[in-house]
Amino acid sequence: MPAVSPDALRAARGLACLSERDVERLTGISSQALEASEAGKPGAARTSVRLGEFYAALGIELLGWVSLTTGYEYGAGARWRPPWEPGRMEAEAAARRNDPPWLAFAAARAMLEWDQKTAADKAGLSRRQVEHLEAEGPSTRKSRERLRIMYESRGIEFLGALANGRVVGVGVRRSSVTDPIFWADILRRDGGRTYPD
Repeated sequence: MPAVSPDALRAARGLACLSERDVERLTGISSQALEASEAGKPGAARTSVRLGEFYAALGIELLGWVSLTTGYEYGAGARWRPPWEPGRMEAEAAARRNDPPWLAFAAARAMLEWDQKTAADKAGLSRRQVEHLEAEGPSTRKSRERLRIMYESRGIEFLGALANGRVVGVGVRRSSVTDPIFWADILRRDGGRTYPD
């Protein structure tokens, strides 16, 4: 099991709107090492931890937990830390705090390891529409909903809450609620006394 979830690393890079080249330039981590970490390859643990620290400095929290019973990982993802939580971001990243929740589309796509064309095909949209949605360009409510529903149907949960007129804690994670292994693990742990709603 990797020290840091590959899903969380990909989501964090997508949430920060950084390319592999950007991360290489900002951290000194080679693109090959970054790819190995984001793929969860053996021997990439040190790089994964360095990447986790880099994203934390930007104000991105990596999410997820591992069951001690099964070793299975649940809820992997990333989100911008709300301003009231400890750990201040750099000024440039702090400006992103007011971004609407659909900016997490790039992070959702990164978690699934898709390019924009694949996401567009799966959602029945054009690649240009997906590009605009990810970059907060011109879009319609219908296209936002189509993309959101498509990602949610593939187990991605969008995070974010409205606080004092601002959207905070924007991010994505793997949904544990829809994961049958999650419920099997819970039922096994408590002898079958807990049931999903």
